[in-house]
Amino acid sequence: MVLIDCPPTLGILTTNALVAADTVIVPVQCEYLAFRALAQLLTIMENVRKKANPTVQLKILRTMYDPRTSHAREVFDELAATWPGEILRTAIKRTVKFADASVGGSSILQYAGKSEAAQSYRSLRKELLYVK
Repeated sequence: MVLIDCPPTLGILTTNALVAADTVIVPVQCEYLAFRALAQLLTIMENVRKKANPTVQLKILRTMYDPRTSHAREVFDELAATWPGEILRTAIKRTVKFADASVGGSSILQYAGKSEAAQSYRSLRKELLYVK
């Protein structure tokens, strides 16, 4: 498995990555505007499938999820209802530990390896090993 982290813009590098990919993982914040942006990306993905890579798969990773807010819960559920076959089971919750780790120049696994945030990324790794 090779992961290529692309910028959130559709330039030539990102387009080439979409054409070369077997699976595209799209992190989506559990917020309304991110939900709308995902719909635009799906249109682009359909064009890539038609013109260059008919077998590319899409997986959606729900991120920055704060279950304490009704807005985040609604978007979380709407993503799953709208694209049930594309949703990854793992979701990454919002936590200050990510910012703290960045300030210290560490990954979340190094900074707070036993935290729920670190465990989410371990769960994601396991889930991605079995994505087809």
